[in-house]
Amino acid sequence: MATVNPGIYPDMSNEDYHRGRGKASLSKGSLVELARSPAHLKAYRDADHEPTPAMVFGSQFHCAVLEPELFAQRYVVAPKVDRRTKAGKAKWAEFQLSLAENGQEEITQDNMDLINRMADSLRASEIANGLLSDGKAEQSIFWNHPKWGFSCKCRPDFLNNKYSLVVDLKTATDASPEAFAKAVVNYRYHWQAAHYLQGINEILPKEYKEFIFVVIEKTPPYAVQNYILKRDDIYLAEEQIKPLLSLYAECLANDTWPGPPDRIQTIELPSWYIRKALD
Repeated sequence: MATVNPGIYPDMSNEDYHRGRGKASLSKGSLVELARSPAHLKAYRDADHEPTPAMVFGSQFHCAVLEPELFAQRYVVAPKVDRRTKAGKAKWAEFQLSLAENGQEEITQDNMDLINRMADSLRASEIANGLLSDGKAEQSIFWNHPKWGFSCKCRPDFLNNKYSLVVDLKTATDASPEAFAKAVVNYRYHWQAAHYLQGINEILPKEYKEFIFVVIEKTPPYAVQNYILKRDDIYLAEEQIKPLLSLYAECLANDTWPGPPDRIQTIELPSWYIRKALD
């Protein structure tokens, strides 16, 4: 599978990055699957992933905040019609035809209303506004790994040129420090930071040293929290990723994608469960 030449691609679509030309390059998501096994990574790449409602909303919200002009062009609120009736079916078919002809996507009124409320809350945050200003959103970046030579990629939400910051916009049910720290571990956001910073600094002349999360809750009062990831946590991620990079290079060289080891393993209860049981 062909890969994309190293560089920064400001106009590459999200679709082309994930499922088109950029599909074969190593991403943070690929690393997470590889950590399960090479077979999981291969299955992940070979599958057609149908986005969940949460993923659809996340894409819509990111577009609204980071690319408002594109959002206005791309999304159209779906009409409220009774598709059980002949008139409703006809109006819905007309709406779908209009979307296809104009290359647009539908969005529900509920999602549009929620996005507007969350965007208002973001605009009320002086810090979040500063972080998401003076820069460029949604650029696709490709590079060849300096040691192994294989193609890698990342698509930072926002590069703040003024302060040389990588800014990542997250939605959450709970944006508190305790809850988001758990999310960082569960979704390996520290891996994302390490992978993105490595790639960005391979391609761009200006050094980007910090990775910051702007986190907004999806329920009232739509609280906004801003977090900077400690350098020690990024170093930890780099060490955790190193053996995966070596494994990936081996899989590419031999075109073999083995599953998890066929063995009996000892499993331990999570430490948090043990502590709770002993309280």
